[in-house]
Amino acid sequence: MKLEDIFIHQKPIIGVVRLLPLAGYKRFPGIDRVVEVALKDIQKLEKVGFDGALVDNHTHPHVIKATEKMKDCFIKVMKFLVKEVRIPLGVQVLLNDPKASLLIAKKSGAKFIRTDFFVDKVKTEHGVMEINPEKLMKYKKNIKADDIALFADVQVKHATMLEKKSLRQSVKEAVSWGADGVIVTGSWTGVSPSVLKIKKVKKEAKKTSTPVLVGSGFNQDNAQEILKVADGVLMASAVRMGSRINYFKAKALMEKVLSIKKEI
Repeated sequence: MKLEDIFIHQKPIIGVVRLLPLAGYKRFPGIDRVVEVALKDIQKLEKVGFDGALVDNHTHPHVIKATEKMKDCFIKVMKFLVKEVRIPLGVQVLLNDPKASLLIAKKSGAKFIRTDFFVDKVKTEHGVMEINPEKLMKYKKNIKADDIALFADVQVKHATMLEKKSLRQSVKEAVSWGADGVIVTGSWTGVSPSVLKIKKVKKEAKKTSTPVLVGSGFNQDNAQEILKVADGVLMASAVRMGSRINYFKAKALMEKVLSIKKEI
């Protein structure tokens, strides 16, 4: 699947919208409130020209896998959001449950998922993370989710690699297992990858025409250099005020992005 199968414009800018705590968390405010807050954030992105939104629930206290109660709630939220907005939506459940992301996307009509972990075994503050890509892709096929794009991080932020593997090898493995796009990040939230790092990923990914997206640190200051090399962006920090999308920050960023796109 290609980016143009999902997004109208080239080099899509995808905002990340964080849900309030879902069912099962003590601070769950009720599904109507979860939907209301998320919808407002997505509509802000939509109004200023973002090409899509990734909806996630990296809620604390952190858990590794989604419960059935959490998944059912997420599905209900996403069904409403997909129906109410025009831009394509994606799903990311927690940090380490791409199966749940695929299921929710399939059930709700979302167009893509992001998984921080796909082909790399890493250590994080929450423990060791490792996905079996073969099993994940079999599951994707079994639930008939071939129309859901899978965007996979390689050697992701907030994590230490537990195996000796070059960045090039991680990209090669991600593509070979069926990633529809490869995501490259800096070392931490709000930190962008270097242009050199993006180019390294692009060099390998372009062999199969796989798009490369930047997944952290995109802002007005580095927008021009990143958009010259990346095929798209997933971003949140630069347009948030606290955990919510700030309309004026989002508007200013997209005005800059549109002027850059015209140049390149």
